[in-house]
Amino acid sequence: MNNAVSVIIPVFNAGNYLRQCINSVISQTLRDIEIICIDDGSTDDSSRILHEYSQRDFRIKLIEQTNKGVGVARNTGLELSNGKYVLFLDADDYIEPDLLESAFVEAEASNADFVMFDAYCFDDESGIKLDSDWIVKTELLPDTRTFSVKDIPKHIFTFSYNVVWNKLYRKDFVLKSGLFFLHLPNSQDSYFACMSLALAKKINYIDRKLIHYRRNNKLSISSGLFTNAGTKNLMSAMKRISSELEGLEFFSSIKQSFFNYSTNLLLWALNKSKNSVYEEMFGRIKTEWFEQHETFSAEYFYQQGDYVQYQSILRNSPQEHLATLQFFKDVEIIDICEYLRQKQVSGNRIALYGAGEIGLAFYRNLKKSDVVEVVAWFDRDYISLKESGIPVSSPDEIRAEDFDAIVVAVHDPGTAYYISYNILGSIVPHEKIICPYLDKETKLEFF
Repeated sequence: MNNAVSVIIPVFNAGNYLRQCINSVISQTLRDIEIICIDDGSTDDSSRILHEYSQRDFRIKLIEQTNKGVGVARNTGLELSNGKYVLFLDADDYIEPDLLESAFVEAEASNADFVMFDAYCFDDESGIKLDSDWIVKTELLPDTRTFSVKDIPKHIFTFSYNVVWNKLYRKDFVLKSGLFFLHLPNSQDSYFACMSLALAKKINYIDRKLIHYRRNNKLSISSGLFTNAGTKNLMSAMKRISSELEGLEFFSSIKQSFFNYSTNLLLWALNKSKNSVYEEMFGRIKTEWFEQHETFSAEYFYQQGDYVQYQSILRNSPQEHLATLQFFKDVEIIDICEYLRQKQVSGNRIALYGAGEIGLAFYRNLKKSDVVEVVAWFDRDYISLKESGIPVSSPDEIRAEDFDAIVVAVHDPGTAYYISYNILGSIVPHEKIICPYLDKETKLEFF
């Protein structure tokens, strides 16, 4: 006889957390469940704890295997499960008493392929509750009970944290879709999570925090991400997902969403890496990711910082890119749209001078505005910049362009002064020259 839900828990040296995890499952208000625990070759007291609980509760099935990784363990649990729905729970997390009942009832009522829910986050060392707004961005969801990729193609991979532990999956959907976990030490659930988002016909979201997610657990699988092997696995997972998605007939509608999700994740891993790991990851992102895609404009990116880093990586060495990152930590990036509004600049046709880090940030910000229009962008290195996809022109063309104001997108005061006075001063009316980092109170007053 099949159960309503199978809870699949891969276990590897989780003795410090295992009792809390299992207690939260066996005390669920939904009783018609099976609990499949896969001991993946633990060397601590996890095995003893699992044997103890399996003897106390007949619903617990204990599977023991040599260490093969969490992906293999989850696949084993999925293959042996008999529930109509499956929940993949990490052994260091725990769930609210009514999670399974709430998700099961909602899945049955809506006939969803999977139901997802929000989570509490807390720091393992301090126990302090952490912000969890990043797990599900509800503002990107449609106002319908169920939704699918067709409803939010541009955000299907960016509206949530793409993991499996905050979802209840209908097993027949998983099997028909051919979903499985990659045989990787880390990043193995990314494929399952992303492909399920792309293939599901009905997704349901419960706006409640039903699981407690532990962060900064040094024994967690994710703790090994910032190693050479970990970053290599992450890149392998992104490339595998990309390859699968490209085979879908509607790939063009979700391409931007996946590129933004994957690029943001890869850059996050890069920025967390150090020394030789950083240099190797930098090389992978540059040659195996960015250079394998066509050139993208600023408008293609959902986050300004990702676009700036994208351009920096394509143009710089690992050390030069680090300097760029440090620059953004040290320098306040002005909200140029708000700055122009406060200055009450006459007209809405804006030109930019400078395509460095500040220029890229300003351009991205201005292009998102529905009030002003970027009509021209100039830089003396326009030839090489154009080759990398940045739509800049030669400063020699400034006279021919019609704009209401030109913004000097340079942070260094000396350089900004030189551009404003020696380059622009003789060909552009002084009142049209805007230099935010030289004088934040007025337009240039030194002429």
